[in-house]
Amino acid sequence: MAAKEEAKDPRQVIERIRTEDYLLDIEQESDRVRRGARSLHKKLNSALELLSKDLYSKKSHFVLELVQNADDNDYPKGTVPKLTFKLDPERLVLLNNEVGFSERNVQALCSVGDSSKAKKSGYWTSPASIDTC
Repeated sequence: MAAKEEAKDPRQVIERIRTEDYLLDIEQESDRVRRGARSLHKKLNSALELLSKDLYSKKSHFVLELVQNADDNDYPKGTVPKLTFKLDPERLVLLNNEVGFSERNVQALCSVGDSSKAKKSGYWTSPASIDTC
């Protein structure tokens, strides 16, 4: 199977994921293809709902997941990773000093069970190692 062509800009990355990976925006396709895509969407949504209920049975688990995501990020060489939580009445804002998403990171975020993470030791190994502000 041929490798996917590298996209030129972030919008192309998202558009390719929408059409090739999730069969969205396929109105021009045959009825049979559209019905098959709808069936797959329904099955995938059901599976994801079951998975998320199992993984995130505690409401607070998402905070640990956010810290883990920051731990998995790539940082500029020589930079001490930082993660800041800012909470106000309307929102929770997370800021960190990672290098940013690559195309591979975006593809992994849009895929179940796929990961762009390298097996590496983390910056934050326990709640005691997290600075509070």
